Amino acid sequence: MTFGREAELNLLLQHFREVIYAHAHELINRQDVALMLQEVKRFDCAVVDEIYPKKLSLGQILKVLQHLLKERVPIRDFVTILEILADHAVGEKSDLEVLIEEVRQGLAGKISEDFLAKLNVLM
Repeated sequence: MTFGREAELNLLLQHFREVIYAHAHELINRQDVALMLQEVKRFDCAVVDEIYPKKLSLGQILKVLQHLLKERVPIRDFVTILEILADHAVGEKSDLEVLIEEVRQGLAGKISEDFLAKLNVLM
């Protein structure tokens, strides 16, 4: 069975997307987190000022994001992630596993919505 050019391209793009998702946690770094914080600070400086660097370092925020990405939890809603971290972080000694679980729970509704949207597309 031969695919049309467009179908081949879509298949290639889907494969490329899956490879990126599978390795996203390896691609993000401190500079990316710093840029993300800088962007959020433009429209929501309060949450950024509360969390960084007072409660968490760039490295700690990076580790949380890497862990979420490794589990394929979307981090698009970065402001919500920061707000959850700000609510639960207690400084440099914060337990990252606890913070990751809090973020996971806080994003559960959004994760479910995304999953249902994908299911609807497939049906």
